[in-house]
Amino acid sequence: MIALLLDVVRFILGLAVLLILLYVPGAVALNALAARRPAPHLFSGVEEWLFSALLISVLATGGVGFVLAEVGWFSWWTVLLVTLAVSAVLG
Repeated sequence: MIALLLDVVRFILGLAVLLILLYVPGAVALNALAARRPAPHLFSGVEEWLFSALLISVLATGGVGFVLAEVGWFSWWTVLLVTLAVSAVLG
């Protein structure tokens, strides 16, 4: 019973980390750029904005992971911490 509960908690935490890594950097970057220079003609709908946020997040997280792997510090929590730090700076 305890093992099942730990698996459920691990799954929920994994989904939260996945959301942070795959959505937050792109959403923060798009909001930071839109605050500096509003351009409503760039996105005609929510789907385009979400796709752009996802694309930016995947590229940013992949780049951070690549750099950390080259340095020798790659682990999921260092990628998460660096990604959150970059998002905080952009925010």
